[in-house]
Amino acid sequence: MAAVAGCSTTHNPEDIGGGYSDLPLAQDSYQVDVRGNGYTSADTVRKIGLVRAADITISRGYDKFIILGADGRTEQATPIIITNNQGRFVIKLIKDEDPLASNALDARKVIATYGPEVGYGQ
Repeated sequence: MAAVAGCSTTHNPEDIGGGYSDLPLAQDSYQVDVRGNGYTSADTVRKIGLVRAADITISRGYDKFIILGADGRTEQATPIIITNNQGRFVIKLIKDEDPLASNALDARKVIATYGPEVGYGQ
């Protein structure tokens, strides 16, 4: 148990040690929440959130996603704000042919880039 207590949060559903949760808001939009523990940096919390967003995107048959404003309506790239090792953001899922795709994050590239760092697929 002591070894687990010293570990930072990884890409897993939320439990006592942190993790992610998500809430469908519409067919093509989700709220993603990420919570780290005392050993998790803000950068790792951000990467877990991005990987979770990418995972949702692919599993729903989409290619890319954009991060919406906190109100869930602003269709522009918005930074993920992390406070006290927690972050919440809304994503809109995008197909490659959508006009918004040129400004969207490629879900497969996000997973390839950050997935190994946050324990995705382990």
